[in-house]
Amino acid sequence: MKTLVFLFLFSIITNSFSQDTQNSTMFSNFNLSILGGVNFKTVPDVGGTLQLEGKTNITSEINLNLSVGYSSMYEDKEYMIKSYSYFNINNTEGYQLNTYSINKIEYSVVPVNLGIEYVLREDNLSPFGILEIGYSFYSSQEQVVKSTGGEVFYNKNEIPVEYLNSAPKTIDGSSFGLGLGLGIKYKISPSFNINIRYVYRYNKSIIHTNQILLGITF
Repeated sequence: MKTLVFLFLFSIITNSFSQDTQNSTMFSNFNLSILGGVNFKTVPDVGGTLQLEGKTNITSEINLNLSVGYSSMYEDKEYMIKSYSYFNINNTEGYQLNTYSINKIEYSVVPVNLGIEYVLREDNLSPFGILEIGYSFYSSQEQVVKSTGGEVFYNKNEIPVEYLNSAPKTIDGSSFGLGLGLGIKYKISPSFNINIRYVYRYNKSIIHTNQILLGITF
């Protein structure tokens, strides 16, 4: 990932010096994009994503992007959790052993990204590259496919050690991330474009994903 980021930045610098570009006043243009698509680590486990992006120009070829969105992601992961539950029936207290079979983890993510868009060629069909750095707020939930109740104990100290675990629950957290991708814009009119892109997202604390987005820029 570090090598790809370096090559992207190197390409921007070398092309900026080697190409003749039109004069463009910094921050003279502003556009909004609404994008939707899919988010996945592996093909069977596909989640959705929605993104709102604002963009302004730095030069005629380089744009500064700020985006916020929502994504659902799935990690295919099979394991078992052994836990216990407390009950009180007619003033009789006890603890029942439980076994949970997990087949995947679902992540709900709200990312905020700041990025650079480098337009390779400005035309009716304009290819571009993207480099983003961001911070995400997420919740993760273990997906239970089967739960089984087991033996009952009336003294907590009698519960076997392997069952002294937390039951499946939601965990909240945050993560730094990087995004690197390629896209293409199709100009419908001077102020309206169709935008298609692919972005590989590296997340420090959660899964890395592939993102395919389609949207409009105006």
